[in-house]
Amino acid sequence: LPNSLFLIVLTILAFLLSWELENILGVYLLRYFPPLVFLITSNNYFLGILFTFLLSFFYAYFMLKIRKGIYDFFSFNAIIFACVYIAIPLASILKIKSISPFLLLALISTVWAHDIFAYYVGKNWGKTPFFKIISPKKTVEGFLAGVGMGSLLGFIVSYIGKIHLSPFIWLFVALMVAFGDIFESFIKRNFNVKDSSNILGEHG
Repeated sequence: LPNSLFLIVLTILAFLLSWELENILGVYLLRYFPPLVFLITSNNYFLGILFTFLLSFFYAYFMLKIRKGIYDFFSFNAIIFACVYIAIPLASILKIKSISPFLLLALISTVWAHDIFAYYVGKNWGKTPFFKIISPKKTVEGFLAGVGMGSLLGFIVSYIGKIHLSPFIWLFVALMVAFGDIFESFIKRNFNVKDSSNILGEHG
């Protein structure tokens, strides 16, 4: 896709992700903020972060007026979290694509390969619990398979695209995917939600 159309697609994705996060956190109007921050951050990271804090402050003030002086620090924090959690990574995706579409494809391949192999190996051969207090079904065997295959596929796709990056970079990316997955589980457990999304079915 040309960058202008890709920007539109990512803005829609930002809205969908924000909508799901709003359902999890239960924060009124949250779905509209990360897409706005994403559009600003895609041009300038500093302005995006500054706008995030200003938006959070004015939202907190707005809620304070509606609730007649009842302070809601959770909503203020939730807006900051949602904007950083959604807008910054999507702006980074736009930047990565501008460097090379193959680099973005390698990144996505790493994420999907990690998820698939961690789930498959963990379900069939996993016996050793991994972060049991957060996610009871995650296992060390699944973690190792996900990180190994994720980093391998990322390296292969980037090599095909003539992007010569060290295998250790893809190992680091796969590790971040693993801990990102655990962090997502942490959010779900905290708010007693089974699936963070129902939009993409099994990729929820």
